[in-house]
Amino acid sequence: MNVLFWNIKKKDSFIKTIVDIILEEDIDLVAFAEFPEEKEEQFKNEFKKALDDFEHLQPVKPNKIIIFYRSRQVNISNAYDGHKINVKRVKSAKDGNVYNFIFCHLRDQFSTDKEQLPGFARPIVKEILEYEKDQKNARTILCGDFNMDPFECGMLEYDCFNAMQTASLALKGTRNIEGDPYPMFYNPTWGLMGDLHGQDVPGTFYYAPSHPIQQYWHLLDQVIIRPDVIPVFDKKQLKIVTTGRNYNLLNKNGNIDASYSDHLPIKFHLNI
Repeated sequence: MNVLFWNIKKKDSFIKTIVDIILEEDIDLVAFAEFPEEKEEQFKNEFKKALDDFEHLQPVKPNKIIIFYRSRQVNISNAYDGHKINVKRVKSAKDGNVYNFIFCHLRDQFSTDKEQLPGFARPIVKEILEYEKDQKNARTILCGDFNMDPFECGMLEYDCFNAMQTASLALKGTRNIEGDPYPMFYNPTWGLMGDLHGQDVPGTFYYAPSHPIQQYWHLLDQVIIRPDVIPVFDKKQLKIVTTGRNYNLLNKNGNIDASYSDHLPIKFHLNI
């Protein structure tokens, strides 16, 4: 199962490019942040021209994330609409297991004091834990625009996402803080940072103000998974999508082409 996530900055001008990406990357489920208002039907119709089984997953209540999926490939349904999270139930045709899919779009870090960002993560994590406990199911995939890099406090703090940079660390399951266990996520998107992974770019967002300390590339769009999902997650197929036969999301300087979005999409694969 191939999944694509993209913050498209409320634009509908490059649907044809999205279709090209879906076809070339063999996408089964696509989730959008900052989706243009009331364009769900337009997008679905364009997708159906290419693959006739594409459908829009109608949410129970308004959601910041819009999802489309291939009905013959993906068994997905709305499972839980809470205060901070919306959980989708995906049943695998391969192993029969149910997986918790959660997509998120957190507070913009460039218009918010960074010290406040963990405070927005904690209630999300708390609700995820409550859902997992209620369902007795920790096969959870959390994907989206976290508006934090993998190394920032909200991603690493024990009572926030607690997202480790290696599978071996995450497979410990929990880490104890003052005698209390806190479940961990594995964050494979750490591996997309820098220029040693063979991809065109070291992040999904480029920001270049005139500051004395400047990172330039940020990896704001990530997928993190519970240890129970690690066996079915294909690390080799995790990628930032930049170019294809009929599209190039980068400009002549190798930065993000703003005619599309200010973010690049990420793709990941689950053997389910």
